[in-house]
Amino acid sequence: MQRWYKLTKLAANNYLNVQAKGDAMKKLTIALIISCSTLMQPVFSAQATQRAISYLTSWGIPSLAEVEIARSNVDTLILSFGQWDAQGNIQVSDGMTTPSFDSYWISSSYLTWTQFKFDNPNKKVMVAFGGQTYEGIWEKINTAASRELVATGLVNLLNQTFPVYKKNNGQYQKIGSVQLDGIDFDFEKAARLTADENANLLALAQLVRQKLGSASSTKLLSLTTYHVGADPVECADATVTQGCSYVETASSSHHGEVLPILSAGKNTFDFFNVMAYDAGQNFKYDVAMSNYAQAVADPSKVILGTTINSQWGPTGSFVETQANNIARAKWQASNNYGGFFVWTLGSNNQGMTFAAQVDYINAMITAAKGAN
Repeated sequence: MQRWYKLTKLAANNYLNVQAKGDAMKKLTIALIISCSTLMQPVFSAQATQRAISYLTSWGIPSLAEVEIARSNVDTLILSFGQWDAQGNIQVSDGMTTPSFDSYWISSSYLTWTQFKFDNPNKKVMVAFGGQTYEGIWEKINTAASRELVATGLVNLLNQTFPVYKKNNGQYQKIGSVQLDGIDFDFEKAARLTADENANLLALAQLVRQKLGSASSTKLLSLTTYHVGADPVECADATVTQGCSYVETASSSHHGEVLPILSAGKNTFDFFNVMAYDAGQNFKYDVAMSNYAQAVADPSKVILGTTINSQWGPTGSFVETQANNIARAKWQASNNYGGFFVWTLGSNNQGMTFAAQVDYINAMITAAKGAN
């Protein structure tokens, strides 16, 4: 934001007086410009760099989860999952954002996030689009026309007002309303993501920013990708180990697959979630995080992914210990990364209750806050 000033030509006998006043005005102008530029920084840039994020599934949410979520210390919930079609129609699984009102019953998945947001207006709620189930959405933004429609649908979702209900005398009553805070692009496929798909998604995200207009500074966009997505492409050769985070006998087909969107989109996305799991117990999560930080040139925007569910490994599925997850939450904070996310609140294949999930994640947050 710049302002240009032009001095009017004055008579010679007034020059020195005007010059003195002009110097004072220049100093005032510079101060005003600095003040304005500071005030107009995006809202997310003023937030603490340490984020504590959890995905919240539309399935596996028990009754009264909205009561337990009040104890959670996470600062961001990411609702899972959404999809779009080529016409820009938006759908979030299990009606998570489209409740059917009944004064005696409303789904806990809707109550949980809306009450969380209403009771904590400074915390964030986003919707994750894509994931393994909805990987077909990336094929539906391969033209400028389809991106235009999808971007419009996403912006409409972010501008939508959602009613908040709480019980009073045994019946649900509307107590207010909330809006969603952002979109998480869960950019993954079973097959390798192509350079065109990288470019198409970046174009979509930039279009969403453009369509949000002044609201862009208050809405978040994040990118969630594979654990090896920022590795050197050469790591696809199993004989190459330098800079590689996955060093099993058979390499991954996804090494370096999102490097184009990371480098070109580092100023478009607010943060980058690294799915540093589902790669076995020997996975070098520290190397993966370093590769991502190098690609986006800012470790504070790189989020360490963890899971409290079972995960895949080359020698069979396993469950990470709570001690290891807590240590990793602390590790990322000590190494100046931007926080951690957890998969997940809600669905849990270890028989863990929702209350236990909240306690688990809170312990990780405490460890991260206590890191040096």
